[in-house]
Amino acid sequence: MNCRLVLACGAILLLFSSLSYAQERREKDYELAMTLGVFQLETGEYQNAVENFKRALGLKPKDQPATMSLGVAYSRSGDYGRAREVLLKAQALDKSDARTRYELGVALYKLGDMPGAKAQFASIDQGTADATLKDAAGDYLDLIASGLGQENKKFSIDVLTGFQYDSNVILDPDNPIVPGKTKSGWRFLAAASGKYRFIDDQKKSADAGYAFYQSLHIDNNLSDFNVQQHSLSLSGRHKASEKTRFDLRYGFTYAFVGGDKYGAIHKITPSATFGFTPQSATEFFYAFELKDYYNSGLFPANSDRSGNNNAVGVTHTVLFPGQTSVAISYAYDKDSADQAFWSYSGNKGSVSVQGKLPFAKATASVSYYDKRYDGEVPGYAQIRHDGTQEYSVTLSRNIIKNINLSLSDSYTRNESTIAPFEYTRNIVSLLGVMPL
Repeated sequence: MNCRLVLACGAILLLFSSLSYAQERREKDYELAMTLGVFQLETGEYQNAVENFKRALGLKPKDQPATMSLGVAYSRSGDYGRAREVLLKAQALDKSDARTRYELGVALYKLGDMPGAKAQFASIDQGTADATLKDAAGDYLDLIASGLGQENKKFSIDVLTGFQYDSNVILDPDNPIVPGKTKSGWRFLAAASGKYRFIDDQKKSADAGYAFYQSLHIDNNLSDFNVQQHSLSLSGRHKASEKTRFDLRYGFTYAFVGGDKYGAIHKITPSATFGFTPQSATEFFYAFELKDYYNSGLFPANSDRSGNNNAVGVTHTVLFPGQTSVAISYAYDKDSADQAFWSYSGNKGSVSVQGKLPFAKATASVSYYDKRYDGEVPGYAQIRHDGTQEYSVTLSRNIIKNINLSLSDSYTRNESTIAPFEYTRNIVSLLGVMPL
């Protein structure tokens, strides 16, 4: 009897020991899958992260952190429909979790469900979430309020209007065609642009667009400088992987100045963007322009600038905490014009910073453009060499629903070996943008 009791107790102890070991093993496997998934999520390996979070859920069904993390991985990979489905399950498991609400809001935003996204972000903005999450939700609420968040609309129209003060109305800041003359004044601007997205899936998209621009100077003496511009565009994008994207853009612009034909430009730009780290992106591009300029009473030798331009360049963008980004770019271009004294080789470098201030979003940029021209300028027996400095600051804010107001100031200083081509230019703009 005692022997049977001992055997029974031993069997029970062995059973509990096996169960305990299995539970401990399952817990370790769960922790490993979650750790790997989080690491892969941070490094951009979204598909691998999906598999690890699925493995974690297999070990702990209905686990809220694993469910939420799986939804985030789907969202980061661009599968927003599946992300919404999984994040709704995560929200049902814990209705108080602010991170789940935020990620669900992002997925709904990407799917074009603005009312649903707004509800999620508003609950964070008005709740007890940490400041970082509230700031991020507030940014999305600003985008939704401005109408700029309607990413999934196949057709969109934006209208821009406002005023500019130009201290030097020379039309083209890079190539002043009326050297040595300075005219200043206010102008009214009106523009409208439309875009139709005729291909849109997780891997590729394509858009066709048209834009109209008109400037009207308030001073009638400057009416010859009124500009009207028509632009057509085609663009396509292919997402080769989570870290690689290819773009191809074509644009055609036809411009009138003072009612006369001014110029027609064809431009094609292929580019490739690589996300070498989760917090940065590097774009390499090539651009080709075919330019035809037309003579007029104001610009009798404008056609001398007709020709083509080839450019190559790179832009590296780094994201920092607090919704701040810094972009550094360099480009080399070679312009070949009908007249050698308009042909040049150029090197341009620029730095721009974007960030959020308590009262507005801010952008600041600085650039330097060095141009060495090929031929002697008629009447000067000298080859032109220019150095152009540009500085700009822009503040923008959503003032009321669907209207974004921006105030900007740009300053240009051009130094040249040919004195009449030296100039400074300051443009102050107050513009409003409203999507329809």
